[in-house]
Amino acid sequence: MLEEYPIRVPKIQRDYAQGRKNDAANDIRSKFVHDLVTAISPTGAETELDFVYGSYRKGAFEPLDGQQRLTTLFLIHWICGVDLYDSEKKQALLSYETRNTSTDFCLELVKHSPEPFIAEIARSVSGKKDMVDKAEAKLNALKSIDIKDRPDDFGKQYQQAKQELAAAKEYPVKSFSSMIQNRDWFNYLWKFDPTVQSMLVMLDAVYEEMHSRELTPEACRENLGRVTFSDLDLGSFNLSDELFIKMNARGKQLSSFDIIKSTLEEEIQVQKKEGHCTTETEALWRSLVDGEWIDWFWNQFASDKIGAITENEDEYKERLNYAKTAEEFLKRLILRIITLRLVRVNGLNDILMDYCYRDNIENLDRLLIVYNDALRADRSKDLTPDAKLEIDFPAVISDMKSLYYKDRKGTYKDLFSLIPMEFSINSSEVELTLLHLALSDKFNNDCKIIFYALLKYLKLRPAVIENGIPNPEWVDDFSEWAHFCRNLFINENNNVRIDDTTNFMTAVGGVDKLIEKLRQFITESPIFSTIAFIRSLGSQTITGVDNQSLAEEVEKAALKLSDSGEWRSAINNAEAHRYLWGQIRCLLNWAGGNRLLFEDYFMRLSELLNYRDKNLVYAGILSVEPGYGFENNKMYLFSNKHRDYGYKRFLRDEGLKGKGGVYAPAIKKTLDTWRDSYSALSFEEFLKSSISSAKASGHSYVNCILEKPNILNDAWDKMVFPSDGHFVIAQRKTPSSHCYDIALDYLFYTYEDNDVLSSNLEFYDSVSQTHKHAILIPYGTNRLLIKATPNGGYDLIVNDTPDKSFTNEKEMLDYVLNTYPVS
Repeated sequence: MLEEYPIRVPKIQRDYAQGRKNDAANDIRSKFVHDLVTAISPTGAETELDFVYGSYRKGAFEPLDGQQRLTTLFLIHWICGVDLYDSEKKQALLSYETRNTSTDFCLELVKHSPEPFIAEIARSVSGKKDMVDKAEAKLNALKSIDIKDRPDDFGKQYQQAKQELAAAKEYPVKSFSSMIQNRDWFNYLWKFDPTVQSMLVMLDAVYEEMHSRELTPEACRENLGRVTFSDLDLGSFNLSDELFIKMNARGKQLSSFDIIKSTLEEEIQVQKKEGHCTTETEALWRSLVDGEWIDWFWNQFASDKIGAITENEDEYKERLNYAKTAEEFLKRLILRIITLRLVRVNGLNDILMDYCYRDNIENLDRLLIVYNDALRADRSKDLTPDAKLEIDFPAVISDMKSLYYKDRKGTYKDLFSLIPMEFSINSSEVELTLLHLALSDKFNNDCKIIFYALLKYLKLRPAVIENGIPNPEWVDDFSEWAHFCRNLFINENNNVRIDDTTNFMTAVGGVDKLIEKLRQFITESPIFSTIAFIRSLGSQTITGVDNQSLAEEVEKAALKLSDSGEWRSAINNAEAHRYLWGQIRCLLNWAGGNRLLFEDYFMRLSELLNYRDKNLVYAGILSVEPGYGFENNKMYLFSNKHRDYGYKRFLRDEGLKGKGGVYAPAIKKTLDTWRDSYSALSFEEFLKSSISSAKASGHSYVNCILEKPNILNDAWDKMVFPSDGHFVIAQRKTPSSHCYDIALDYLFYTYEDNDVLSSNLEFYDSVSQTHKHAILIPYGTNRLLIKATPNGGYDLIVNDTPDKSFTNEKEMLDYVLNTYPVS
């Protein structure tokens, strides 16, 4: 086209929009650029861009429809080194009548070669890579130093190295847009031209796509002819300018949902040609997407919030956003159903497999691009791909239809909403159903496995709906299955996190094994109940399932079936506690099959977990069991979500059992002491009485905490470590963080804000430069420096003169507090 006529975008056309920075434009640009670069890559194939309508006037082609595509092609040709400057007429081969600034920019751009820009970007990328490599090497070198060999300022060096790595990763690299705007020929006013700004964004997008695929402009230039379109000269039909303008009226921009829907319909068309999809499936797919499915999501996420549209523009926009949200959520569910099917296919393209596994919102939006790339090699050679590597549309339809039902009012509702809140996955947001989680930007692996398990159940035992009402017995069984799967697979309940592809696929296999056992149980059992099925699993070991959790579920099922419902009520009540949330093996272990004792333990454990002053709870446990926390370094956090350092771990860890196989022996001993020796007291009264009795034994590291529980505020993760004969608390999770000698910390809290001090205390922790583990107390006219020494001892230095040495913390504290009393 350009060999015959230049392109001139007429005034009636809008600005160039494919480079705009908004979600819709980003989606369109990402796919369009990807397809174009794929076509011009050495292994690409011809791509057709449909018709470009316009008229040849005054020595130029004026596009009616197609100016966006033509402008993008113009920019791609420039990056690939094609000469787009008419030296005789001194004009660019593409210009905009819309704004003079747009034409001026195009003219100036084509006067310059892209090669210097590409070279600068390459140097910038290489420089950043060197910075990141050096920073990572420095950090790894520090990590490799054995703890005993680490220098005194290791903590400072480590933090500095982490900051350097973070800064290196955030260091900006040069881009076409940044460099062009910094050239002296770039007119400042061009920054306010939307077409120019869109062009700059598009230049960056094209180059990034080429660079990510290691394609050179030279290699792509040879294949530019693969991108074709058909031009239609409306002038040859004597069509009027009035019609020209009417045809150019702006239409509705395609949404992200529209794009995905269209792409999936195109895939169905391709599969029909291959013989992998039928006309019936195509018709059903279209009717469901535009019918039942969008109605379901409209009713669930939009209709109640929209109401009647008013003349108020802001209210109209708000209602429009709700409608777009419903479409976006439907798109996400369809794509996640697709990923759950593809991720289980053997022989799937590695890149596509990774996108299916890591289906965050960014990957989800590019999923079909990567999917088409994976099949492109075969399809471009007119070969038919293996059907198992393609989207199985009948299966996706079946999966989607199994998730909802129509109520008596004809409204579509999802089945997950039938599950009681106390069985939900998120203990802090119980109102979030599994459907809500499946529609979020990031679908966590454990939630995805549970979703998969429920989907498989629904395929095996579809919902029983009678006159628009779900059958209560079916709902109860489905809810118990959801409850069971949550307890088995939620990350907080697992000894091994489902946090990589291998663990994820192993967990998928575990679900498949459970479903197969469920299928067999249904076949062999005349009367079905989910609880009976769980009990039937007995002492089986199933790969892909946390078998300690499975054993607990089997034990609970047996208890639930042992009476008329008292055990079931007691267990469900205990499991709903936000710190336990489905895992109560400690209570079962302590109660030994006695339901009344089980309920008593739960009542007392709830008091402990719910008590507001957590430091006082730690002190109370220490008063009963002085070894708590000191024996295994952990006092544990009051957190259900912190799998490794939370109370949930302590209450369920097989490796932390005491004599006789008792879970969390320190907690059981504390609750037993309260019941057996302080039964008339409230929990708070019991804590204070027990602590008061224990303090009578005199000073020790434990008693320091009993007297000053706020010491534990300095231990963010409640970690305690032995250190050279002393005990210290760590600010973080390891001894390499800031650590505080407990006895010296006790002195700090004792003397802090006291009238006997002539100035402020000075405290030195494990990474201090002046002293390691010391405290300076300005006591009247004296300056007391107390330093920890090896093998558990301490030195007292008064006014820079050595005064006393002590063999342990008790000797030191007895002497200092008696000799220099607190007023």
